Amino acid sequence: MAFLKTLVLVGSLCALCCLVNRVSAEEELSDEEVLKWEPPSNFSARFPYHLSGYDNDGGQVWIVDVGKWDIRQIADADAKTQEDFRKYIHQMYTRCGYKSRGAEPDQESVIIIDLDGYNAEKATHLKGTLLTLDILRSFERYARRDGRGYKSGILVNANFIFESFWRAGKPLLGRVGEFIDVYGTTKAKWAPKLLKNIPRDQLPEHLGGAEGHKYLESYG
Repeated sequence: MAFLKTLVLVGSLCALCCLVNRVSAEEELSDEEVLKWEPPSNFSARFPYHLSGYDNDGGQVWIVDVGKWDIRQIADADAKTQEDFRKYIHQMYTRCGYKSRGAEPDQESVIIIDLDGYNAEKATHLKGTLLTLDILRSFERYARRDGRGYKSGILVNANFIFESFWRAGKPLLGRVGEFIDVYGTTKAKWAPKLLKNIPRDQLPEHLGGAEGHKYLESYG
């Protein structure tokens, strides 16, 4: 049974790679047009992300709580909703790197993807898992382009189930592994790595930062 599930996953990932390499209509829009787009009103509470602060070099630090997003509802939704969600992710990555365009490389943005809350129920929903991997895979298109505004991506709180999917799918997910460092659920291991480059008062407490920290901006 486990072998069969692995085959299904790998086959699905192959299909995913074909889809994510396709240039969608919204990616042909200018950055300004993308940022002006108004996402569906119910996305704000369901899929938030935040400007947390600045790192030691003055680069913006963004946090995306993907683990708390219930992507299963999008994966099972109609084509229009899924297209809106892809456009939403495009807008998110554009916004997080937008103000860092043209900056010195060490002043470009850092994006932290937190998988806390990505439980077994979510992980065993195959379409939802593939969509989660698609979110990570799509980051490559922004990070690998010079002047796109990103210097690093960091993923924390990856549980055993997600790490298994990540290892199985990594050979098929392009160069995304070059741009995202993946850490497990042991905070004592990854928090010092975050704090090496990001002041404590620029991060929320659950990511090793200061108690009572407030986000500078929140979107969604």
